[in-house]
Amino acid sequence: TCKLLGFTGDQGVMIPSKNVPDLMLRSDIVKAVGEKQFHIYPIDSIDQGIEILTGVKAGEMLPDGSGFEPNTVHAKVYEKLFFLAKTAAQSPSQNGGKEDPTKVELAKMLLRQQAEPKLSDVSVNEF
Repeated sequence: TCKLLGFTGDQGVMIPSKNVPDLMLRSDIVKAVGEKQFHIYPIDSIDQGIEILTGVKAGEMLPDGSGFEPNTVHAKVYEKLFFLAKTAAQSPSQNGGKEDPTKVELAKMLLRQQAEPKLSDVSVNEF
């Protein structure tokens, strides 16, 4: 598709680092990579992919487990999940005015800060 639309220098693909030795590319792709018109990003973690795609640091969990480094992707996601969990815990669901036990338990878990969404521990090579 990139070739059909024309290489711009902004296109590329992420692949697990472990796959690099087995990578087989057509000569036109090799040429485009050599001319920096197409990029191949070998990555070892989901966090590396997040940073390539967003241009923003993925972020590490704070030592006390209370959240993530400020101004990072994980911090923004955690803050949004925390807000949604708090909202869900404070209001009954639309299920006949009754609270949804699943949402309430998730909210309680997040509010107790026992949920640690440590995406940085997940390697793309595990998929």
